[in-house]
Amino acid sequence: MRGKEEEEKIVLVCERGGSYKESASLKCECTFRVRGDILSGGLWSLRVVNGEYKHELTQLSQGHKYVELLQLEEKKFVQEMTGDMVLPRNIVSL
Repeated sequence: MRGKEEEEKIVLVCERGGSYKESASLKCECTFRVRGDILSGGLWSLRVVNGEYKHELTQLSQGHKYVELLQLEEKKFVQEMTGDMVLPRNIVSL
C-alpha cells in the first residue's frame, strides 16, 4: 500500500536511465531526474534533481514510442508547432 507522501509526488527520469545487459540497448545509465510535488490547492512544484544527460540529445521525437501513437493530423500539428519555435511543454499542453 502506498503512503500519502508517495501519492503526492512524481519522479520523471530519462528513458535511457538504468542499464541493460544487452549490447544493443539504448540505456546508458543517464541520471537526469525531475521531481514534482503536489502542493495545497492542487498546484505542482517541480525541482530538477539532476539536469544533466549522459548522452547526446536525440532529434525531436526520434525513437520515442509515444509519437507512434499520434495520428497523422496530430503529427503534422506537432511539426508545425516545432517549426514555429513553440516549446515542447507548450505543445503538450495544447
